[in-house]
Amino acid sequence: GDMELFTAALKDVADARAGSMTILSRETLLNREHLYKTLSKKGNPRLETLTKILHAVGLRISVRSEATL
Repeated sequence: GDMELFTAALKDVADARAGSMTILSRETLLNREHLYKTLSKKGNPRLETLTKILHAVGLRISVRSEATL
């Protein structure tokens, strides 16, 4: 439930998998500065942005019912 922790972890994964924010920017078609801001501690990424980043690093998110947890 901690969005700051999630975005920090996603930034680490993106750095490791993409190699740099410049490469990630090219792969997601998002502005590099926007990526830095989005993946900062105070970033508040939109679902569309998250989806692009996750796709670029080979990950995805899913939604499932709490009843199945």
